[in-house]
Amino acid sequence: KYGAENDLPRAHTCFNRIDLPPYPSYHRLKENLKLAVENTEGFEGVD
Repeated sequence: KYGAENDLPRAHTCFNRIDLPPYPSYHRLKENLKLAVENTEGFEGVD
């Protein structure tokens, strides 16, 4: 667990890991995960 329950999930693509805040319910987890995925700017690799 990391952060506060109002934070969005954080991804570490190089480690295949997602950090999840301590959400109080499954519904809150689902909504914030959806929000994070739908509002991503994308990913650019390092050359």
